[in-house]
Amino acid sequence: MAALRVAVSGLGALQPGRAVMRALKDELGTGVRFVGFSFDPLEPTNFETDLLERVYLIPYPYQGSSHILDRIEHAHSEAPIDVIMPTLDSELGVLAKLKPRLEELGITTMVPAKSVLKQCSKAELPQLAQSIGMSIPATLVARNWDGVWAAAAQLPFPFWVKGHYYEAKLVAGAAQLESAVLSMTRGWGFPVILQANTPGVEYDVIALGDGEGGILGAVPMKKLQLDKDGKAWGGITVEDPVLIELTKLVVKGLRWKGLLELEIVRHKGMYLLIEINPRAPAWAYLSVLAGQNLPAAALRQALGEEVRPFAGYSVGTMQLRQCVDVACSLETYESLVINGGAEHKSPPSRRSKK
Repeated sequence: MAALRVAVSGLGALQPGRAVMRALKDELGTGVRFVGFSFDPLEPTNFETDLLERVYLIPYPYQGSSHILDRIEHAHSEAPIDVIMPTLDSELGVLAKLKPRLEELGITTMVPAKSVLKQCSKAELPQLAQSIGMSIPATLVARNWDGVWAAAAQLPFPFWVKGHYYEAKLVAGAAQLESAVLSMTRGWGFPVILQANTPGVEYDVIALGDGEGGILGAVPMKKLQLDKDGKAWGGITVEDPVLIELTKLVVKGLRWKGLLELEIVRHKGMYLLIEINPRAPAWAYLSVLAGQNLPAAALRQALGEEVRPFAGYSVGTMQLRQCVDVACSLETYESLVINGGAEHKSPPSRRSKK
């Protein structure tokens, strides 16, 4: 039987693509091949020849769905794609729109419905939390500059400013607020989200929903190390029934099918939902290490295979990230820049620890 060819996005150093491919390769071995969809020719995973068979540059989502479809069709004509597994928030809406056409091409696209995506967006978090009975920090949505200043007047500094797709900055005053909003709207426009800074113990949960309101697996972890934006750089799996019950509440409320990540903080004994990310997180490989290969289970689910609920996970499993140097040839880089794609024919890349 021919190997399954899966297209994966999010190939930047801090993005989920590499972790997802490692998870799928662990379970499927030689039964899977990977095509990379990349926004930038300098994303390091573009050159991981031990993972990727081919890589293609894809337009940014704001450039329009027709341009993205053209690139996918081109990639599909050179190496027929069975499944697209996106890992970045910004592309999910576009791929949801393109899903009927992609299905005509024989491509399974792992994206939620647009209506469900809207429900779990950062801008809709207050409404979702109210509807399912969860607590969140004070969260205000600003859809223009007047809204920014009105929302800022209701929150004590410091507070978080978040883009509706990416970025989060902790601001301590009006000057920082203006700079943060400009930074986020320059790339993605309004709205922006202003959220109270709630100190406490931070957790993330990766889960797989069955589409009927139940969960097939979930692995919670406590953040041990944070990057400059407060994202998990290292974590450890924990046993906390409250985190699992809160995850069930969200999945049931959304009737979620596929992977998602919850960010939660425990503040003065209360568990507050910070945000929902509707895809695999960058730390997804920790679920594999803990005994639940959730990316592989999500792939089987998307292909219509039976996925049995996981019985449990290993508590106390740690994952710490490291930087590595990825070797690449100038020929491959030039092909990406000039032709928009490259086929890897060289032996596996040699990576040195830093």
